[in-house]
Amino acid sequence: MCRTEPDPRELQGRRIGALDYGDARIGFAVCDPLHITCNPRGVFLNVAGVFAEIRAAAAREELAALVVGRPFSSDGRTAPIEERIEEFVKHLREELPIPVIIFDESFSTRRAFDAMRAGGARRKKLRQKGRKDEVAAAVILRDFIEEVLRN
Repeated sequence: MCRTEPDPRELQGRRIGALDYGDARIGFAVCDPLHITCNPRGVFLNVAGVFAEIRAAAAREELAALVVGRPFSSDGRTAPIEERIEEFVKHLREELPIPVIIFDESFSTRRAFDAMRAGGARRKKLRQKGRKDEVAAAVILRDFIEEVLRN
């Protein structure tokens, strides 16, 4: 399977997906081919069979690449969640025929929560399981597009 990161020019005009990894749920989002909108697409339960579900979703959405958010510690130490994400990405790269790109997601869940509040989401919606995970994936994807593809 794919082991190298693509040249950003290869992703122009192609759909890209993003995952916000969590021990219980993994948020999923997809952008349009022009990279104008990043839409939440739900969550995957982080249980046996999740890699097959992600592979099927990537094929269904016709993704050219998948971005996985990973928080990078400012002090240089590796947190346990970072190690689990690295292992998750390793398996994804073995399972998927498209590039899997690690991208700094620091504070994406917090920004997703803030964006949902700013958009007028009610408390019930904010507490809905999985909603902030899929919105966090959309935030990761938007940040990736802005920092990598538009620079």
